[in-house]
Amino acid sequence: MKSKFSALYLCLAVVLAFCPAVSAYNEYESRIQGYAEDIIDFNIKNHNGSVQEWIDASLAADAGNDSEWYIIALSQRGEKYDFSKYASSLLDYVQNRRITNFVTRQKYALALIACGFEDSDFVKQTIAESAEGYETLNVMGVIFTLHLLNNSDRNFDIEPIIERLLSLAKADGSWSVLSDTVDVTSMAIQALSPFYLTDEKVMTAVDRALVLLSQKQLEDGDFISYGVANAESVCQVIIALTSLGIDPFGDERFIKNGNTLLDGLLKYRLEDGSFSHLLEGGFSHTATVQSLCAFTAANRFYNEKGAFYDFSRQTENPGDESQEDSSEQAESSLTETTGPEESSNISTPSEETSEISGTDKEKPGYKAWVIAVIVFLTFTLCLVLFIRKKRKIKNYIMPVAIGIIAVLVVLLTDFHSPEGYYNDTTSKTNITGKVSITVRCDVIAGEESKYIPKSGVILEKEFFDIQNGDTVYDILIEAAKANKIQIETNGSSINGTIYVSGINYIYEYDYGDLSGWMYKVNGVNPALGCASYVLSDGEEIEWHYSLTIGKGMN
Repeated sequence: MKSKFSALYLCLAVVLAFCPAVSAYNEYESRIQGYAEDIIDFNIKNHNGSVQEWIDASLAADAGNDSEWYIIALSQRGEKYDFSKYASSLLDYVQNRRITNFVTRQKYALALIACGFEDSDFVKQTIAESAEGYETLNVMGVIFTLHLLNNSDRNFDIEPIIERLLSLAKADGSWSVLSDTVDVTSMAIQALSPFYLTDEKVMTAVDRALVLLSQKQLEDGDFISYGVANAESVCQVIIALTSLGIDPFGDERFIKNGNTLLDGLLKYRLEDGSFSHLLEGGFSHTATVQSLCAFTAANRFYNEKGAFYDFSRQTENPGDESQEDSSEQAESSLTETTGPEESSNISTPSEETSEISGTDKEKPGYKAWVIAVIVFLTFTLCLVLFIRKKRKIKNYIMPVAIGIIAVLVVLLTDFHSPEGYYNDTTSKTNITGKVSITVRCDVIAGEESKYIPKSGVILEKEFFDIQNGDTVYDILIEAAKANKIQIETNGSSINGTIYVSGINYIYEYDYGDLSGWMYKVNGVNPALGCASYVLSDGEEIEWHYSLTIGKGMN
C-alpha cells in the first residue's frame, strides 16, 4: 500500500513539475500569435481587413520587389490562402527581367516553393544552378542553396555544399559578410539545422556558433549588428533556435538579466503593431516583416509544425489548379532574357543604353500633339467604317475604346529625353542644411574600362542643400542628375529597401562575388539602407566600390 502511495506521489510530482513549462509554452504561444496578428492587421487595414485581398493586391503588385518574405511567412502560418495570383506575378517578373543577383533569384525560387509552385521551370533551373555552382557562391548564396535543396524532391549530393558552408566559418565560429556576425551566423544555423542531429561536423559548428550568439546577446535581450542594437538580429536568432528545436524564449543561454529574446524584440514594437529597426525609430518595413517571420517560426515551434524553412508540411494551395498555366508563362525565363533590367535606371546617353529614349518628347505640348493624332486616327477609322456602310454601333466600340485607352496612356505617362531627365530637378523648400557627397572606385582604378576613371574618382566632393527627410539615396540621385552619372538600383525607396547595384556602369559582382557599392556617412558604415538614412546638416557622404563588401573602403 505504501509503495502505491509513493508511486502516486511520484506521478503527481512529475505532473506538477511540468505544469510551469506547459503554462509558459501556452503563454508564449498566445502572445506571439497576437503580435503576429497585429502585424498582419497593420498591413491589411487598407484591404478591407482581408489577408487574401492583401495578397492579391499589394503583395502581388510588389512581387519581385519586397513582398517575398511576407509571402513566405504567411505560407508558414498554417492558414489556407491562395497564392496563385502572387506566384503568377512573380513568374511574370522573373520572365521579363534579367536578375543579376543570384541570391535574389534564389529568394524568388524559395518564395515560389512556399506558394506551392516548386514545379515551375524557374524554380527547377534555379535549384539546378545553385547545386552546380555552389563553389562560386558567397556565404549567402550557399545558405540559400541549402534551403532550396532541403525543399527539393530531386536527388543532389548535398554533402559538398554543407562542407562549403562549414568552410566559410570564421576563426571564432561565426559566419559573416561584412562586419556583421549575428544575422549571418543565425542564417547559417538555419540552413544547417536539418543536418544537426546526423552530421557530427555540423553539430560541432552549430554548437560553437550558439555559444558565440549567447555571448553577443545584450542585457536587454537583443543584439548589435553593424555597431547598433536592432530588431532584425533578434529575429534571425529566434528563427535559428526554433530550426534546431530549441525553445527561443525559455533556453537559459538566451536569457540575460531576466530578459528573453522576446523582450529584446518587443523593445522595437510600435503602437500600431509594426516594428522599428532601431530603438525609438520609426516604422521599418524590414524589421516588421522579419518580426512576422520570427513570430511565425516561434509559433511553428510551439505547435510542432517544423522549422520556418521546412515547406514539406504545408497544406495544399487553393490555387494549385492555376499553377500549370502560371508555370508555362515563365518558360522563356530559362533562356537568358533581353528584357528590361531588374531595377530602376538613371542612365546617361549612350549607345549601350536604351532605357531612356533619345527623342525629344519632353518639349512642352507634345502630349497635345500626340492626343490630336490619336483622335484624328480614331475619327478616320470610324469614317472609313461609315463609308463602307458598317453603321451598327458595335462596329465603332472597339476603335473608340482603343482611342480612349491610347489617350489615357499618353496622359498618365511622362516621357523624357536624357537631357530632359537630368535637367528635371525640383527646387527645395525649408532647407535645413548642406551635405557633401563623393563617389569613388579606387580599388579598381587602372582596370581597362571606359567607365573607370584612372584616378578612381567618379564624383569629386560636391555640396548639396538638404531639407527635412532627405536621405543618402535622395542626395545620390540629385548628384547623379546634376553630373549625368548613371545609377542603377534595386528594391523600393518607398519603404527603405532600395540598394544601389550600379554607378557609372560599374556593377555589383563585376569584380568578384563580394564586390559592390557601399556608403559611409562621416567615415562610418551606417546600419541603415541608403534610403533609410536621414541626413543632418554638415554630414559627409562617401560612396565607394568595394571588392570585399566594405573592407576595401577602409
